[in-house]
Amino acid sequence: MFILFLLPSCNSHTTLKRPPKDILSEDKMKPVIQDVFLADAYVEEKHYTPDSSKIITNRLYSKIFTKYGIKSAEFYKSMEFYSTHPNLFEEVMVPVVDSLSAVEARTK
Repeated sequence: MFILFLLPSCNSHTTLKRPPKDILSEDKMKPVIQDVFLADAYVEEKHYTPDSSKIITNRLYSKIFTKYGIKSAEFYKSMEFYSTHPNLFEEVMVPVVDSLSAVEARTK
């Protein structure tokens, strides 16, 4: 019986058309994730010590969350949601990766 209940729930997670109301929308997530990736790349490029990297990353993330008017808990909850819903995660990540690739190409 338990398995029968699991199958529909697993299937429904992968076929959602949009996130629930308490999750950041795809349009809201895209620029936030892009800025988070850029912040991570910046910190990595600078070769800070691990402690300094963590402090600087936290400051940059805080600025990003403020910029987009979200709380860190909203972002992390949304990331957890999207990571368990591949169809929606792909819709968020493909344009982000394309945009970051274009930025990288322009800087070379």
